[in-house]
Amino acid sequence: MIANENRSELIQSLKEGSFSAFEKLYNLYSGKLYNFMMRLSSGNQYMAEEVVQQTFIRLWEVREKVDPTENFVSYLCTIAHNLSMNMYQHQTVEYIYTEYLLKSNPDRDHQTEESTDLRFLNDYINSLAEELPPSRKKNLFAQ
Repeated sequence: MIANENRSELIQSLKEGSFSAFEKLYNLYSGKLYNFMMRLSSGNQYMAEEVVQQTFIRLWEVREKVDPTENFVSYLCTIAHNLSMNMYQHQTVEYIYTEYLLKSNPDRDHQTEESTDLRFLNDYINSLAEELPPSRKKNLFAQ
């Protein structure tokens, strides 16, 4: 592992937009984050890989806000945890909506079904989004 001073310097360089520092941080922490996500996702490799990639994308997007004096691993794990919860919520909404459609009326015209499905899905997603706290709404619509 690297010394705290070197990690702080890398994080400071990241804040200043250094892709080289970003790449070094990715190489240092992506494996640990992957292991964390494997435990959190009960061994779902696809989800773990996806969340690790999305976490580092998010890190790059918010690099100016990273505090070099704070625990960087905790910061990454928090981002990853939030992203995984968003993924689970999205999967749950998709599942519930699919079940709803299957049970509602299976004999509909195909074209009408698609337009109706899209309208119901948009309405349902919008109603769920309205129930989120303001900070979650901001993150949801920023993606």
